[in-house]
Amino acid sequence: MSMTISGRLARLRELQIALAAIGAVGTAGALAGLARAVLGGTISVSVPADAIAAQARTGTLHSNATLDPSADAGVTLHHPDTLQILLSILTWLPACALFLTVLALLWRQVARARRLDPFASGTARHLRALGWILTIAGPITWAVQIVARMVLSGTVLTSASGVAINLAAPMAWALTGLGLLTIAEIVHRGEELHRELEAVI
Repeated sequence: MSMTISGRLARLRELQIALAAIGAVGTAGALAGLARAVLGGTISVSVPADAIAAQARTGTLHSNATLDPSADAGVTLHHPDTLQILLSILTWLPACALFLTVLALLWRQVARARRLDPFASGTARHLRALGWILTIAGPITWAVQIVARMVLSGTVLTSASGVAINLAAPMAWALTGLGLLTIAEIVHRGEELHRELEAVI
């Protein structure tokens, strides 16, 4: 029995280490991205493919090939100003910050599960909070990034700006959040059964 408990604690420890490692790599990547945006001298900007279709027609595309007007194309902006640098950072930093926040909350929850009884330590409440964070904050961060991309593309185009909108990202955030809310309710039911069992014993 003790070996079984020890094995479970060891798996929780391994999970905690993995979350910490992912968080460290993600933090390093975010810091590197910020340094590159501020000090690099160039930024990458997504613009609607049809906005540069005229230039592409003079390039190497075959006569029967055209740019997809519903997609984005990347252009490099040299010597961006402060506003463009800020907008460039806003095209990716909100999602990165949310990802790291979720990792930190998961790490804390695994740490609590290692120290305490997971069915008596408010696990369901913390999972529920995490689920709502993902369900609500995920789509909000996506919307902020879309607006930043649209405004940024407008600073490099002489005509109307815009970007391709992919709804997969907000749907993935919301679906993950709903999944955690479902798990939270299942764990909550386990907590209730645990308390009922303790009352009987």
